[in-house]
Amino acid sequence: MSSTEKEEGPHFQSSLPPLWTKGGLKAMDEPGPSQGLLHEKLEGPLPDELSDAQCEHLASELRSNPNYRELDLSRYSLKESGVELLCAALRSPKCRLQVLRLNGCLPSERSCVSLISALKSASISLRELDLSGNKSLKDSGVQLLSSVLKNQMKALKILRLNNCGLSEKSCAVLALTEFYYLEELDLSLNNLCDSGIKLLFSEQGAVIWRLKKLRLNNCGLSEKSCAVLALTEFYYLEELDLSLNNLCDSGIKLLFSEWRTVIRRLKKLRLNNCGLSEKSCAVLALTEFYYLEELDLSLNNLCDSGIKLLFSEQGAVIWRLKKLRLNNCGLSEKSCAVLALTEFYYLEELDLSLNNLCDSGIKLLFSEWRTVIRRLKKLRLNNCGLSEKSCAVLASTEFDYLEELDLSLNNLCDSGIKLLFSEQGAVIWRLKKLR
Repeated sequence: MSSTEKEEGPHFQSSLPPLWTKGGLKAMDEPGPSQGLLHEKLEGPLPDELSDAQCEHLASELRSNPNYRELDLSRYSLKESGVELLCAALRSPKCRLQVLRLNGCLPSERSCVSLISALKSASISLRELDLSGNKSLKDSGVQLLSSVLKNQMKALKILRLNNCGLSEKSCAVLALTEFYYLEELDLSLNNLCDSGIKLLFSEQGAVIWRLKKLRLNNCGLSEKSCAVLALTEFYYLEELDLSLNNLCDSGIKLLFSEWRTVIRRLKKLRLNNCGLSEKSCAVLALTEFYYLEELDLSLNNLCDSGIKLLFSEQGAVIWRLKKLRLNNCGLSEKSCAVLALTEFYYLEELDLSLNNLCDSGIKLLFSEWRTVIRRLKKLRLNNCGLSEKSCAVLASTEFDYLEELDLSLNNLCDSGIKLLFSEQGAVIWRLKKLR
């Protein structure tokens, strides 16, 4: 153990969600002399809901051992009594948790209030708090939480409130909270609307000062939110997810036309199902994404004309791309011809599922593209109208690192499978997932 680890103490990492073993409920991945085991004799499969006995055992361990740093109960639900036991442990002066993940764990509004009350009186200073999936939190819970965020959690780096039944009222509260070190904010699956985004980012720059990851997936946003975000100075933003919002082409134009200097650090951009067309492709093609590694434009009606604009006109879009998802974008073999001529030097994941590429498209894509796909690890061609002819093409393609292949919902037949796996071992050499 290094001197740093001795000073900080071992992390309570992956201790929860608990791991089911023959011996019982295990609290540590890598138990050492100073890392105890939550060890309780149990029978049967691990339950979705933790019992009071399990919660009491956990609480006792947290109260007695100050070395634990992470608590993750995200896969399990708690009873009211279990929440109370956990809250009592959090109040213990020996509890030194820095990461608390309770995704979907809290059964009621009362349990949310109890947890927030415990955090308020606790001596812990969290760096990560995940209360996602607790719909009973609501705006009233965020209002209560705000005092904790202002006082006990000034060092918070990660805040996830995904799917918590929030509205624009929570945005107003968060806007007044001084997040000096916040790097990740996830408010997805909440009905924030444009008015909420305006409150969140227009009123208080402290919210976004150091933000690296911002997820606003499915928040009921429109082009108006794009206008607000375009004027917000995200100096360090690396990941932006605005999927499942009706931004339309007008929103993308507002967002990136004004935002060119700000998105220079962006590594991940997800605009899945945003009502986009080829017009958005034209805007993105002219945007200088110097570090973009992941682009998801799935479930948008881009068509072949959009792909031509996106990849033919501006090489800067794809210079460093590692993941490209164009699932269900209305593409045909013409898009395959464009992609085949695009120099994806680092591409590791390609998803073209639910596009009518046909065998001719696969032939174009991989016959020309053999040197480019040598780094490809994941290839998804689900429901692309393929037959055994595509299998023959894939079999003769040298996938040196391919780990995942999805050819589901294609009419490959037995003859296709025979071609795919009998003729060329290189296709399946490293495969871990085959669909």
